[in-house]
Amino acid sequence: MKVEEPVHFDPEDPEKDARLFFVLASADHEKHLENMMRLSEMLMNEELVEELLEAKSKEDLLAIDKKYYQ
Repeated sequence: MKVEEPVHFDPEDPEKDARLFFVLASADHEKHLENMMRLSEMLMNEELVEELLEAKSKEDLLAIDKKYYQ
């Protein structure tokens, strides 16, 4: 989920603001750990995160997926 206005987890520390939220649901603990690792790697890519923040439509998300994961 992406929100336009950041959620402030600590009003005095903007480094803790968030605009992107992810839910992981896996069939078993191994797949869950694999998904967590992939998400962590994804979030280290600043260009990818910026594109996610700028995405406005399903088509934008599909283009991002194609660019980075296909």
